[in-house]
Amino acid sequence: IGLAWLARDYTDRTLDVAIDAPARIQPRQTIDIGLTVGNIAPGEKAHVTLAAVDVGILQLTSFKSPAPADWYFGKRRLGVALRDGYGNLIAAAEGGPVTIRQGGDEAAAGRHLGGLDASSVKTVSLFSGVVEVGEGGRVTVPLEVPDFNGRLRLMAVAWSKSAVGSADTDMTVRDPVVSQVTLPRFLAPGDEAHVTVSVHNVDGPVGNYNVTFEAAGAAGMDGGGKPFQMARDAKRDLTWSLTGDGVGVGALTLTIEGPDGLKLERDWEIAVRPAQAVTSRQISSRIQAGQKSTLTGSIMDDFVPGSGEAMVTLSSRPEMGLAKLLKSLSRYPYGCAEQTTSRALPLLYVSEIAESLGVAENSVLLRGRVQDAIRRLFNMQRSDGSFGLWNAHSDREEWLSAYVMDFLTQARELKYPVPEYPYQRGLKWLKSSVDNTSYSRANLPARTYALYVLARTGQVRKSDLRYLYDTQLQSIPTALGRAQLGAALALSGDKRRASAAFISATRSWDRGDRFWKDWWHWDYGTGTRDMAATVYLATLSGIEEGDWPDYARKLADRVNKNRYLSTQEKAWLILAARELGTAESVRVAVRGKTLPESERPIYVRFGEDEMRDGVVVANHGDKPIWQNVTYSGIPRDEMPAEDEGFAVFRAFYTLDGKKAKLNKVRQGDTLVAVIHGESTSKRDQQAMVVDLLPAGFELENERLEGGRDREELRWLGELTPTTHEELRDDRYVAAFAMNRWGNQTFKFAYLVRAVSPGKFTLPAVYVEDMYQPTYFARTRMSRVTILPAK
Repeated sequence: IGLAWLARDYTDRTLDVAIDAPARIQPRQTIDIGLTVGNIAPGEKAHVTLAAVDVGILQLTSFKSPAPADWYFGKRRLGVALRDGYGNLIAAAEGGPVTIRQGGDEAAAGRHLGGLDASSVKTVSLFSGVVEVGEGGRVTVPLEVPDFNGRLRLMAVAWSKSAVGSADTDMTVRDPVVSQVTLPRFLAPGDEAHVTVSVHNVDGPVGNYNVTFEAAGAAGMDGGGKPFQMARDAKRDLTWSLTGDGVGVGALTLTIEGPDGLKLERDWEIAVRPAQAVTSRQISSRIQAGQKSTLTGSIMDDFVPGSGEAMVTLSSRPEMGLAKLLKSLSRYPYGCAEQTTSRALPLLYVSEIAESLGVAENSVLLRGRVQDAIRRLFNMQRSDGSFGLWNAHSDREEWLSAYVMDFLTQARELKYPVPEYPYQRGLKWLKSSVDNTSYSRANLPARTYALYVLARTGQVRKSDLRYLYDTQLQSIPTALGRAQLGAALALSGDKRRASAAFISATRSWDRGDRFWKDWWHWDYGTGTRDMAATVYLATLSGIEEGDWPDYARKLADRVNKNRYLSTQEKAWLILAARELGTAESVRVAVRGKTLPESERPIYVRFGEDEMRDGVVVANHGDKPIWQNVTYSGIPRDEMPAEDEGFAVFRAFYTLDGKKAKLNKVRQGDTLVAVIHGESTSKRDQQAMVVDLLPAGFELENERLEGGRDREELRWLGELTPTTHEELRDDRYVAAFAMNRWGNQTFKFAYLVRAVSPGKFTLPAVYVEDMYQPTYFARTRMSRVTILPAK
């Protein structure tokens, strides 16, 4: 008894594809690649795609060229298998915890630094899109080959109504004189890197050569040409000093000139990333009717040149700093489900403000950011329709799932493309959570939020809302939960109960038994968040009972006194500020130009040079107006160490556990960075550690648990489990949970390799509670020197 595969001749279902490409070309040109598709059935049309990818990238994952004929017509593995799995069991004494390999693409944003603005590493991945095959089965596809030396794999896939086919071939891309440049991935202002340029005369003429390397923008170079003679197949190593002179992007140009008019130019970009995050100062004042206010640029002297800016808000009532909030959210570089939603939700409604503040260049890019958030969030949706904090394998988060679905529902209402199937799956989960969860105090905030989202979609039973109001209103432990119940009742037409629910919410903004202390049922909330959300939802619902303008003023006072705000607080504050608008019209002139009269706050952004020239704001109205100015930039001086609810320390060690000397690191050395500390606030916390790298270091792309022999690093001891971990080009990020009954200490470690000789800034490491960002700690900055390899 057995099974056999019955093979069949699928020649009539297979297209014959051929690629006509030269074996070798030079880079920086457009090359026409000929494709021929044979065996097309009479009366059918064929289409083809062509991809060209760096072979080095493909080798990282042992990528195989696409072969649709093998996929559809090849021999399949049997669908049923019997085996004894006992031998695959892991003995408890031998096994270790599994580490899920995960990484990012992406608290108080004032302490966070955004990602790199440019990359010095060039990769090639070209794609033609779908191209229709012409007469005779031939088509020509142009490829724009960039500045690249190496091998490209050309992969063609063709199909018609009844057949498929594919082909692949390699093509060498190379200059006659090949240059290899070793650049750091980024720099910081004040860094000095020693850059080596290796020149190899493969096919170029013999004779005198001159190589120049120049920098512009935020980077500098000890310029000047380096002349020398080269024979055929000769090699030469040249060195320049590359410096970080500002903040932004540096443009690098390498020029090789040789005999017979040979001239080759290559370009790179390198990010000059500040070693410290953006800080901001906010100054509020009143301008009386008919009076003027003069803003000076003296504060800009405290910032790194080129990094400062000022955002001015003019309104008839105290303002919550919407401009500052929106800007800081846009800079927040990390992306769990809560943070992704909090960054994108305000953009649904304040696109015109965001565009004027430079958060995005235009409305198209803003919509793109919202669409990216939608895509990212669905990647975090679990199989049951709920959402996890970091990915689809994270634990289910009831309140967070309702928050995500709230954003997706509003995006859908505003005609953003929201995939139907996963969206309906999320709504189905919300319905089941309402039907299947108890009325316990712990479940009520998530339950009321789910009911509010279902009310927005018209899928809630009015009886459920009224029963919850009549029997459980005073048991709902958060003001936001009561406000969301009120908003759901308003949507269902029950304004009497809705108004009473909102009034109840105003009496529970500052309850002493804040719900977030129960870490297993977090709603990511604070009193400020609840206050902002209540004001927003009440205004949106048209609730007249209650002194909402007075609550808005109190909210503005609270915000202006807070040093740091969480992403939750910022998102709801922006929505509240936008919904409230301004009570009366504002008539002003700025720098002598009269602005259009507006019943909403007016936002104006000024660069560093404009502020140094002085900005005059004139109130042309007959009543006083409020002026809120937010100055932001990279601090010129090093920020001191701080510890507010946390303590954190960092040290570097050799692989055998000895303390490394950071002034004598050798190029090629591998070090172990160890971060340890403790929470001194004794609270339940969702914390994050961020360690920015010095420019000369690169993270080793391996986890300590799986990449190295445990015996080699046994001196590390036990490390703290992470809920999320990222190894980025310029930083190490670890998120972790702490509870007040457990261990209050933490310890993390990662591997770095010294790759670029030079002298570099060693940024501070910091830790913070992502949702109570007043609790944080930061070390001092330092320096590291990397010596050339021996």
